[in-house]
Amino acid sequence: MKNLPESLAKITRPAPQNIFFRDKFFSILDKCREKPLIWVYGPPGSGKTTLVASYIEARKLPSVWYQVDRGDNDPGSFFHYMGLAALKADPRKKKPLPHFTPEYALGLKAFSREYFSELYSRLGPKALIVFDNFQEATFESALHEIIHEGLDALPKKANVLIVSRGAPPPVFSRMRLASSMETVSWEELRLTPDEVRGIAFRKRGRHLTDEQVRNLLSSTDGWLAGLVLLLSSETEDFGAERIDRHSPTEVFDYFASGFFQKLPADFRGFLLKTSLFPAMTPGMAEALTGNKRSGAMLSELVEKNYFIQSHSGEEESYQYHNLFREFLASRLKRETTPEALAEIEKKAAVILAENGYPEEAAALFLRANDKVSLGGLICREAPSLLRQGRYLTLKDWLDGMGEEEMDRNPSLWFWKGRCYFHFDQEKSVLFFEKAFEAARASGDQQGVFMSWSGAVEALIHRFDNLKPLDRWIAVFDGLLKEYGTFPSKEVEVRSTLFMFLALSFRAPAHPDMGLWAEKTLSLLNDIPDPDAYAQAGLCLVDYFVWTGDLERANVIVERLTSMAGRRDHSPFAQVAIKLSEALNSLYRGKLDACVATVGEGLRISETKGMNIFDYFLYGHGAVCSLTSGDLDGAERFLNKAASAMDERRRFCASYYHHIEACHRLLNKDLPGALEHEKLSLGLAMDMGSPFAEAMSRAGLALVRFELGERLKGFEEAARARALAVRTGSKLVVFVASVFEAWFSLESGKRRAAADKLKEAFSLGSRQGFVNFHMWRPDIMAELCALAIEEGIEPDYAKRLIRERGLFPKTPPLRLDEWPWRLKIYTLGRFAVYKDGVAMQFGRKTPKKPIEMLKLLISFGGRNVPESRISDALWHDSEGDAAHVAFTTTLKRLRSLIGIEDAVLLKDGRLALNARYTWVDAWKFNQAVNGAKPFPGKTDFPVKALDDAVELYGEGFQIEPDENPWVVLFYEGVRERYISAVASLGSHWEKSGDAGKAIECYRRGIAVESLSEELYQRLMVLLEKQGRSGEALVLYKRLERGLEDVLGIDPSPRTKNIYLSLSAGK
Repeated sequence: MKNLPESLAKITRPAPQNIFFRDKFFSILDKCREKPLIWVYGPPGSGKTTLVASYIEARKLPSVWYQVDRGDNDPGSFFHYMGLAALKADPRKKKPLPHFTPEYALGLKAFSREYFSELYSRLGPKALIVFDNFQEATFESALHEIIHEGLDALPKKANVLIVSRGAPPPVFSRMRLASSMETVSWEELRLTPDEVRGIAFRKRGRHLTDEQVRNLLSSTDGWLAGLVLLLSSETEDFGAERIDRHSPTEVFDYFASGFFQKLPADFRGFLLKTSLFPAMTPGMAEALTGNKRSGAMLSELVEKNYFIQSHSGEEESYQYHNLFREFLASRLKRETTPEALAEIEKKAAVILAENGYPEEAAALFLRANDKVSLGGLICREAPSLLRQGRYLTLKDWLDGMGEEEMDRNPSLWFWKGRCYFHFDQEKSVLFFEKAFEAARASGDQQGVFMSWSGAVEALIHRFDNLKPLDRWIAVFDGLLKEYGTFPSKEVEVRSTLFMFLALSFRAPAHPDMGLWAEKTLSLLNDIPDPDAYAQAGLCLVDYFVWTGDLERANVIVERLTSMAGRRDHSPFAQVAIKLSEALNSLYRGKLDACVATVGEGLRISETKGMNIFDYFLYGHGAVCSLTSGDLDGAERFLNKAASAMDERRRFCASYYHHIEACHRLLNKDLPGALEHEKLSLGLAMDMGSPFAEAMSRAGLALVRFELGERLKGFEEAARARALAVRTGSKLVVFVASVFEAWFSLESGKRRAAADKLKEAFSLGSRQGFVNFHMWRPDIMAELCALAIEEGIEPDYAKRLIRERGLFPKTPPLRLDEWPWRLKIYTLGRFAVYKDGVAMQFGRKTPKKPIEMLKLLISFGGRNVPESRISDALWHDSEGDAAHVAFTTTLKRLRSLIGIEDAVLLKDGRLALNARYTWVDAWKFNQAVNGAKPFPGKTDFPVKALDDAVELYGEGFQIEPDENPWVVLFYEGVRERYISAVASLGSHWEKSGDAGKAIECYRRGIAVESLSEELYQRLMVLLEKQGRSGEALVLYKRLERGLEDVLGIDPSPRTKNIYLSLSAGK
């Protein structure tokens, strides 16, 4: 598009010349400026525009002038020209205001607020923005809403002044109710006697009599246009006839019988022809009329104030008053044959197009039925119009073309496809197809590839039926064979991107899928447009996440985020980058970062009005919340996603139902989960999305298994895995394998579970998988426990446990290798390990916190009342002293441990957090308890007891000043140890393996050298084995030990065994 002339009337304030300044009206406006909005309205010809323009000039106000016309019913056109007006007002601001491209269509209000906030910041705090001819905005026009929203951001001392023929419409009633608007109506616009006298003196150069002034007022009712008409006549009898401002016909008749008929013929012809211009320069007028005096004639009209306005600039421009122009247009149509009129209109249209008035040129070409010229104009202007967001304007032009004319200029089909892309993708595809076929027939290689990529883009962005992509993929393969190369770098980049997208959405199993992904990645830096760059990056991130290459996805996100702060990044690019970040964080398990990024993206969308990605942001937010266990947060995101979702877009609907199924599953609503996942799968298959189908099948597998349909669960998981393998999705292969492992474990098939888990965790370890849509922490915790027990990728299992905070329903005390944050050893020694490193307790370490920790362990470590701890540690304290001491000591203990939430206090009860803490004594007790007989148990728990005995080691080392309660706890563990050794030895005796029994008892006695029970068992067994001498030696050893340590004799039962042994000897 040619650069718009600086003096473009639409954004240029009229320059009043030789006019009478109406001071009374200026005073009214001065007072009105105390309110943000001023609405000046009155009949046409009442001098509204001239009054406001002269007021600005008289008061030397910084201002922006904007003349509204029917083209402003297209929001894109309004914001485009408003941006030009802002640039004209302050040329120092080089960065243009944003264009209202279709991405903002869902957020018009927010976009308007943000746009005007930026506009006001450029204009200064006392700026005045004038919207002239506001009656041209139709009743249903979005312009009412745009201006209304813009007023909310208006600075305190700034004003918006609207000039219109009508009173404020209902949309502005809030401003009136809030006392934020002043109106200036016809009553204030009507001329006073003094003003009539002053204007008459300006027009005629002499004073009128009082009677003449009264007659003029009576004839015109104070209407400025009527006054000018009467003063332009030669009459002195101003009371002879009356001009009614409400009757345009009478006005036209007066024009005809008045001064117009008295003009020379060439002047009349000049006026009639130039009425086709909404505004004109002398050069434009001369080009149309051939009159060399065009400049002088226009200046004469201005000098005499004959219904014309001038606009200053590099070249003076002129604009007829609307009433005058309407009269001239009517007269031109009446006095000219249709054929001649069409030729004049064509000529005028060409001149308009050449001078930066494409909208007016298009309207004239349409009126003249010159579709050939209109087609040429469309092809020239379409790129600029689309870039400026003026899709509706371009659509109106294209809709004015017939199919026959479109076929003669096939490029028009391409531009119609681009234009309809954001309104109706289905029609857009049809238009691109016509453009493609025409370009192919004519050998236009550039047109072929651009039309192909347009059709593919429209099909993908419908987010609905992807199956037609099959044909376009096949066509593209043929084009490459036919042409060999691309006609330009731009075409190569665009075609590569959309071939990659077509394959990734519809045919990821295509043999060249990886090749096109790599080619897209290599061409990323060749994309100059930040929006297109961000969109391509987002698509690559999505693809690499799906295929399981999280590292490459992360590298792309880093590239995107490094550019996110660039000033030329539009809200579209900013939100696309946030969506990429959120997706990356989601699958890397950085869930807090994911939710934060989703929030940032939504805030940009809300403030900037760029809501195109909202649905996917809500979806990612919901998945993130679900996988982090925040079901309430997930529900909030899902509700917003549901309100933002278009059910006609099956891709979006499938995604929503899949997430809702996950939500229902975690809420234990299995029937609801099944219904939603079936809906998701049905939609995925209908539209032909392998990605969506594989993910839905994996989800359905889990739901069916949970419902008790175990065989169907296995079958669905196998289908998901097979589809994922075919389409190259390592992510879904991992998910399906995880579910198969879980199903096997739950079905009692531990070996099969371990095999599947090995496959899953080997893949997960290589790819770094730490999260997925159907993440279940309970399932993953049990599988990680199995992995550690079986030695299956233990480092990866520990990583999952640490990063995702996994913990089984029953604390896995049996697993030393579980990545406990806090490990406490009490058997044989007292030691504390934090994250695998021994904590050092020196002489300066406070003793009370350690005592509190030992007591907490001794009392079971769960729900220990504060009073019990206090009684044990501060039994002699009075009043609140014990509570104060307890609080202080607990604070020191927590500080000493250094792990948040390791020691919990709730409702006056203390506990060690089972998720973090492993205690060897607890493991010993669990092992012993697990060895107890119960109904149906037939196998003797040899391994469990062996493990318990082994864990007990050398027993306890009791400090001399140990708290009695701790000693009591140690004694209890000691008794369970002796019982375990006795049970194990008894088992070997009954099994006939006396050697193992003797070894077992001796091992026990070596640790607990004063256990009479173990001595008794061993002495009896040795006697049975004919080894009475050894038994007698044992007794003497026990006797000495009891005497030396406790100062007591053996028990009667022990003595009886000894006596029996002695008698036998």
